[in-house]
Amino acid sequence: MCFRNILMARSFYLIFFLVYSAHLLSQNINFDLKSVHTSRYFYNSVNFENEIYFGTNEGIFKLIDGKFNFHTKSIVGPIAIRNGKLVEGTVTTSRQFKDLLPVEYRNIPNNVLVSKDNLYIISNGKLFVYEENSFNIKTLGSVRAISENYIGTYNGVRRKGDSEEILPYTNSYIREFDNATFICWDGLYVINDSINKNYFSETYGEVLIKDNLLGRAKDIIEIKHPHYIYTSDKGIYNVNIIEESVSLISNEFSDADFFWNGIPVEYRDGKSWFFNKNKIFNIDLNTFDISPLFEFQEEIKSVYVRGNQEIYVLLESKLLLLDQTSDSQEVVMENLRLLNDVGVFENFVFITSDLGVHLYDRDSKTFQQNIINDEFNKKAFFIGKDSLLLGGVNGLYSFDYISISNLFLKKRYQSVSADNSFLLITKKYKWQILAGLVLLLMITNLIFYFKYKTAQKLKYVVSEELKSEIEAFIDENISSVNIEALKSEFNLSNNQLYSYMGNVNPGEIIRKKRLALVKKLRRANESEEVISKKTGFSVSYLKKI
Repeated sequence: MCFRNILMARSFYLIFFLVYSAHLLSQNINFDLKSVHTSRYFYNSVNFENEIYFGTNEGIFKLIDGKFNFHTKSIVGPIAIRNGKLVEGTVTTSRQFKDLLPVEYRNIPNNVLVSKDNLYIISNGKLFVYEENSFNIKTLGSVRAISENYIGTYNGVRRKGDSEEILPYTNSYIREFDNATFICWDGLYVINDSINKNYFSETYGEVLIKDNLLGRAKDIIEIKHPHYIYTSDKGIYNVNIIEESVSLISNEFSDADFFWNGIPVEYRDGKSWFFNKNKIFNIDLNTFDISPLFEFQEEIKSVYVRGNQEIYVLLESKLLLLDQTSDSQEVVMENLRLLNDVGVFENFVFITSDLGVHLYDRDSKTFQQNIINDEFNKKAFFIGKDSLLLGGVNGLYSFDYISISNLFLKKRYQSVSADNSFLLITKKYKWQILAGLVLLLMITNLIFYFKYKTAQKLKYVVSEELKSEIEAFIDENISSVNIEALKSEFNLSNNQLYSYMGNVNPGEIIRKKRLALVKKLRRANESEEVISKKTGFSVSYLKKI
């Protein structure tokens, strides 16, 4: 009986691993893993008279309402369609969707069937069922900035639908106003009817307007054309873009971030808001006087304002909802990590992070974490009239209201289903479970002391060994390695990977190693092309290092 239980447990963990691994991999392609079936050996699948049939070692099964129904045992093995009948056949293979599968299944010939919104892949006797994502992904490289008409990545800035490159890269916002468009990179690129100019000093690597060095561009907001407020790593400036005149407003804020909702969010009586470190400030757009409004214990990551009673403040580990009229604060979500931005699309508050996207439903006041598992970039989102665009390291995600609602409900349904399944099993076998728990407690008490001491000694050794292996893998694959590759190579989740690396962002470790290699190669007088190939940095990105 114990041996049977061990086999069942091992099978459960195998299936869980397959489901989880394929789900993470599938996030970069427009399909999401729905289920994995291992109860019988699957050979192939066919679409016959608009019905799905499977050839297995137990005969032919027919898919009805998502369930496998036994059809006939007259044919065991692969099946085919000939002369309007199901007959014995051979397995046709395809590699079209191999990247959706876990690594160990990608080099095995797979049988593939696409039907309506579902995808069926049979590999090594196992059936993987996928459903088409309710959102779209465009592989554009790492997307760093999005506006209504422009997309900015580390590989170039382009107008949507146009292949011509405007700039080699961007690392901050693209802002479109009625009279001008601004691309904030290390310089400041301006586009309008009378100006198409790149304000940038090659010598100093920052914005240069006439004789004024203004630091690396962070953001820009419109007062009234041609007057704008420009922010950089040196301070806040008043700029006349036609006359090219500049005056310093304040050099106390080296990283000021204004709030945006497609256009500047707050113009309360000629005033606007920005945040810096752990404080929110108010700036008068006529006198340029600056005064503090709110202060928090944690650093502010992002802010989104919908009115006096709905101010969302994203801190280092939680999301707050502020009501300025009543001076109240409410914690909406907490225990979050590696956060980037917050915004509102329809009735959903979205949060982007290095680990995924979280959603909060303003109507039901419920939230779901990690509706998508991927690394998203800071400042890379755009809220349109009917769509939401998010930029990540793997490309551009686009959603409409229906697709983002489906993602929220799907995640919620999965959570409820898991909870209900657990409760039903617990209720049915409560006495057996109780007896098992008592027995387990007795056994644990007998062996705990010896196990504990041994485990404590091994834990540190294993952690250090794995950390060394991960860092060695990074060094060996420095030109192409990323977080997804590390997770795949060592079979680790996001949280496990961060834990083994000492709670340090693995992406930052990769970046520092690449920067160290850049310095080493430059000392050796290697060309920029060679450095780019060996480090994985683009030539255009190397220019700003």
